[in-house]
Amino acid sequence: MKKATSKIISLQELKALLAPLFTTHRKRLIFGFTALITVDLLQLTIPRLIKRGVDGLSGLTIGQGELLQLGCTILGIAFLVVILRFCWRYLIIGFSRLLERAIRNRLFGHILKMDAQFFAKHTTGDLMAHLGNDLSSVQMACGMGLVAAADALVTSVAAIGFMIAIDPVLTLLALLPMPFLAISTRILSGKLHKRFATVQEQFSTMTEFSRSILLSIGLIKAYTMETFQKIYRPEIYNANSTAGQVYQPSLKYQDYSLTQIVYDREERSQMAVKQGKFTEAQFIQPYQAILEEWAASYDVHERAVEECADKEYAA
Repeated sequence: MKKATSKIISLQELKALLAPLFTTHRKRLIFGFTALITVDLLQLTIPRLIKRGVDGLSGLTIGQGELLQLGCTILGIAFLVVILRFCWRYLIIGFSRLLERAIRNRLFGHILKMDAQFFAKHTTGDLMAHLGNDLSSVQMACGMGLVAAADALVTSVAAIGFMIAIDPVLTLLALLPMPFLAISTRILSGKLHKRFATVQEQFSTMTEFSRSILLSIGLIKAYTMETFQKIYRPEIYNANSTAGQVYQPSLKYQDYSLTQIVYDREERSQMAVKQGKFTEAQFIQPYQAILEEWAASYDVHERAVEECADKEYAA
């Protein structure tokens, strides 16, 4: 089977796919990012409060009551941060899960409409990779990816503002490695994307290989059932004559010979003997007279006439 090459979609196609979902959950995202930005600002406030307390202690300009007030303020901010952090995780990460489910249902519905040529071109492993790892990556990008981007933007801008207010020269020295960091990130992200695509292709190949192995195991197990079928259905595998037009039940009807099958394990031989004795004791012997009477009273000619009438009626 020829493996289809993956198509790289454009930014416009990706926007057309995700924009309706973002629009549907816009209120959820607005509240979530509001809570996220508030948490970032509150976390940046705590160092300022600690600075105030340390400066007051070093200059002996702060009393015990003010220190207690600062400590209670920090505890209150920490408690508020915990609540708001739960809110943005529930809203934003929850949105990414809803987005993942919506896209997966859409992809699954689309796959159900595809013809045989599509499945001949795309392997099962490739489809599972798209519905599994690929979709999980989209969920991470639209969840923690957006959180990390917004968090980094707000925290960086606010932190740089505080640093400039404290000492502009030290701020400039601290920011000197930033261009090199940006260039390194750009290079490493490209390599990471290529290696991730390679891993996904290997995952697709491995999944298809595993599926083929499991299918082969199932086929082998199915073929081993042929021995049991020859034992329990000798009229199919060891028939001496073709089947009649009308079924005639009889305990003495010899239209097939015994199948020459030897069990490959002693346990199976014992099981067959026990099954035969049980059938004879519980079914044949107690109801032998009834079975013989039923077989003798079965009118083959009348049954053939009824079947012909049924066929004519159906036609």
